[in-house]
Amino acid sequence: MINIAELQKEVGQFSKEKGFDKNSVEARALFLMTEVGEVAKEVLSLSWEEDKEVVKERLGLELYGCSMECVRASE
Repeated sequence: MINIAELQKEVGQFSKEKGFDKNSVEARALFLMTEVGEVAKEVLSLSWEEDKEVVKERLGLELYGCSMECVRASE
């Protein structure tokens, strides 16, 4: 299992490779808000979509994306 320091290091490297480290605090906050919105969309879709397993998989991916944005925002 990865610890938070290792995760922060990995996300930091990824951010530099993709140029995300040059984003302003405002841009990072907006990226985080979009990720949170995508998580909310998947949670809502649990109410009407029949294939719950597919929704749960998408929700897991969105939660991962949201957690990455949280780590990036904390740098």
